[in-house]
Amino acid sequence: MAYVISEHMRNRINAAGTRSLAASSMQTEAPTATTKKKKKNKYGVLGGVGYTLGQLGTGIFGVHEGVYDFLVGGVADLFGADEYAERLHKDDITGRWQQGLDDWYNPSKAMDFVGDVAGGLGQTGVYVGLSFIPYVGGAVSAAVMATSAAGRGTTAAYQKTGKLGGKEYLYGVGSGVTELALEKATGGVGKIAGAIKGTAKGAAKGASKSVAKSAVRSGVLKTMWDTGKGEFVEESLSEFIDPYLQRATIDPNAKNASAQEILRAGMVGFVSGAVGGVGGSTI
Repeated sequence: MAYVISEHMRNRINAAGTRSLAASSMQTEAPTATTKKKKKNKYGVLGGVGYTLGQLGTGIFGVHEGVYDFLVGGVADLFGADEYAERLHKDDITGRWQQGLDDWYNPSKAMDFVGDVAGGLGQTGVYVGLSFIPYVGGAVSAAVMATSAAGRGTTAAYQKTGKLGGKEYLYGVGSGVTELALEKATGGVGKIAGAIKGTAKGAAKGASKSVAKSAVRSGVLKTMWDTGKGEFVEESLSEFIDPYLQRATIDPNAKNASAQEILRAGMVGFVSGAVGGVGGSTI
């Protein structure tokens, strides 16, 4: 599952990558004494809740925006409407939304981590929901996942190079293929959807209350571990692979991800997967 990290450039990609690019473009302004002392985690507990829910929303919206930008922007580019295609990737509503939340709440490192997890859960919710479409759900979910990652990747590439050409689209497609391949290898969405179906079947069979509770407890722990470790591997590998993809397409000088960045991406994936597993086992 594509969690909002690094993201990449992770939004694998993943929207956090676009956010970091947007933030880097603002570094020309010299920091003032006011910005240096800006309070972290503004507005207290309610602010934290609002920030977390906002990041959850960016995850949900980012999936749709990625698909739209890649498909509609690609068709527009193909038929000569270059300016419209460029505008789609320049607007980057998800990235601006994320940046706006950061500016409003000014999260600490811990809350920034929570925000990335929430964004990942938003994306996961969309993919899991699509997987329940009768007969074709798995294929639709996979197609949306790959297309969205390709769109977010193309946007991130455009934000970095200022151009929208073959290299940028190639990076986007590479991001989508990587995302889909890693998801197929770890199966996070399928595991969560399977847990939901298993819980529903148990309830439908009318299992006794005590048996049902025991089954749920054991199922929750197993699903949390399975989805968490799978997402840890997926997001770590995604973070590790991304610089190589950049060097092959848009940036020959892209630096390798640090061990800290890879570990952070993995931990965001683990927590997102585990929380998604809890939801899947208890719905």
